[in-house]
This record gives sequence, structure tokens and C-alpha cells, in this order.
Amino acid sequence: MLSLLPGRPVPRARSHRRALATRLAAAVMMSITASEVGAQATAAEWIPLFDDNNPLSSAGANYALHAAPRGVVQAAGKWNSARLVVNRTHVEHWLNSTKMAEYELGSADWEARRKASKFATAEKYGRATRGHIALQDHGDRVSFRNVRIRELP
Repeated sequence: MLSLLPGRPVPRARSHRRALATRLAAAVMMSITASEVGAQATAAEWIPLFDDNNPLSSAGANYALHAAPRGVVQAAGKWNSARLVVNRTHVEHWLNSTKMAEYELGSADWEARRKASKFATAEKYGRATRGHIALQDHGDRVSFRNVRIRELP
């Protein structure tokens, strides 16, 4: 895992990135906090690339909680344009100019989905309003370019 801003919390961020994959299992994690349980148990996770058979882990999904529409991700080897907007608790996932997911962290809907997912016992999952951003891969080659992070008003 690569932290983009080690040691600097990012309260509300908007990032634009383009990602290129040949075969990919990768994620962008947001609002990671220092924790004894690890980033996966605290940070909401966005899957920017790779359509698989499960819509909850396909391109644009809020991993394991919110499914995304299919067929938006570019074919392997082509660049994708992605945007993740986090404004306090409001989150939007965009892929190739298509809104893939939208949700409110901590809402009743969020909590119901978390409790019905693999994160049911991860009480801190998606609760942080500040934290780090990380790019994660699972051993596949992935490239990012034009990564921008900015604080929203």
C-alpha cells in the first residue's frame, strides 16, 4: 500500500486520477486512521477499475457496500478517468464521467449495508471524517497519473 500523503491528514478531498491496468485488483482507500486494526477495517474502499462477476467489487463500487453500473471501465491497457469526491460525509465515485456511486458515510443506509457486509464486526469502518488516502493493489500492475488532491471549501 502506498500512502499519498504520509503524516498529513486530509479532511475533505477531491482527487482526479487516471489509472491504467493490464489486469487489476486495486482500490483507493479514504480517511484511513492510525489504528491497531489496520486500514481495511477503518477506511471506506473504492474500486476504480476491473469489472468482475460481483457488482459489489466491480469498477466504481464502494467495496462490499454499494454496487456500481457495469460496462463503464475501459478495456485493460486503456486509461480511465476517475474522480472521488468526499465532502465531509457525502461521497461520490465517478468513472469516465459517469457517476458510479453516491452515499453518506454514517447514515442509516450506510450502517445497514455495513452490518450486512463483511465489515459487520468492523465498528470503525467508514467512521473517520479525517485521515489519509492510499492507493492499494493486490500484486497487479497499475499506473496512476495526474493525481490531484485538494481540500474542498
